Amino acid sequence: MSPRRDLEDGLDRYNNFAELARTERSGVDYHLEGRRRASPLLVLAPHGGRIEPGTAEIARAIAGREFSYAAFLGIAPGNNRHLHITSHRFDEPRILRLCLAHDVVVCVHGCRGAGERAHLGGRDHHLRDRLAEALRAEGFTVSTQGHPWPGEEEDNLCNRGRLRAGVQLELTRGLRESARLPELVLALRRVLLELAGHKEDPMAGWTGPRRPLHWLALLGLLGVPGCQGLPEGAAAVRPFDAARYLGTWHEIARLDHRFERGLSQVTAEYIDEGRRIRVVNRGWDAASGHWKQAVGRALPAGDPDEGRFKVSFFGPFFGAYNILALDPDYSLALVSGSDTRWLWILAREPQVARDRLEPLLEKARALGFPLDELIWVEQGPLP
Repeated sequence: MSPRRDLEDGLDRYNNFAELARTERSGVDYHLEGRRRASPLLVLAPHGGRIEPGTAEIARAIAGREFSYAAFLGIAPGNNRHLHITSHRFDEPRILRLCLAHDVVVCVHGCRGAGERAHLGGRDHHLRDRLAEALRAEGFTVSTQGHPWPGEEEDNLCNRGRLRAGVQLELTRGLRESARLPELVLALRRVLLELAGHKEDPMAGWTGPRRPLHWLALLGLLGVPGCQGLPEGAAAVRPFDAARYLGTWHEIARLDHRFERGLSQVTAEYIDEGRRIRVVNRGWDAASGHWKQAVGRALPAGDPDEGRFKVSFFGPFFGAYNILALDPDYSLALVSGSDTRWLWILAREPQVARDRLEPLLEKARALGFPLDELIWVEQGPLP
């Protein structure tokens, strides 16, 4: 096929970057920009500038000060559509090297379509669905399946990070030009910052209109235990035998957080996989009438005889998992994140007598956990 194809059929003019570079001029027709951060995440706009207007600005805002950012910009004086190279054939060498220097890549694209819509794809389904959930919670129209941009190709830019699985965002022009764009950036950044353990302003780096500060405060910055520390004054159990901790645990109580909100009959299964532990969390969602399951991995975070792990369900983002108390027979456990917002009581059986729980509750109370906010998880018969 000729490298110069008819744009009327919607195909690219160039098959790869080498073909583009033989005709187009760097600094005149196109430009690359970016900034590297000490981060496992790269936010990339491969069709920025005048190719898919607004995508580079959105990618830069999502990246903020915390994540790496890069963009390929169309700057030609005329129609820049001919500078578009589709994502699974985009092979500009510097962009590819930058992708391979990060665990996960999130690509921002512009797409056709009416209205204000976001279509999410990519091979990291957990992160894709988490971002989609956050956008839907803010009232955005979002699809993750059944749209023309699934982003599943192995060579798609969003899947060119070290973990070979990322996320692709396709945003209609209406959404890219919407007055609600700051809310979209805020929702996406909040998820990524939470998963990375940051506590900074999620709108840092955004140069567009900002929501009033009181609105941000009302939103709150719900997080996952992304930092891998311990709550103040707490210590993980010693000695600890990871082999005895493996197997299935039932969630007896927890402090509320969005990842398990509304779930009952929650179990956590820990499976030995050599250097790491496979984690399978499962719970019943009565609102949807379906089981929800998340699969992650746990790695030791302290000394070999210490009950501390770092756990990830979302690509490179790890959270703290600290075993603060443990029955001698490994039948009851008190588990926290990095601070007092995160607490779980786990047991080998779905029902536990209250008097057996009192020592765990007393320890959690002494460490400052808000026990009046505990959710006692229903562990009834399976539906």
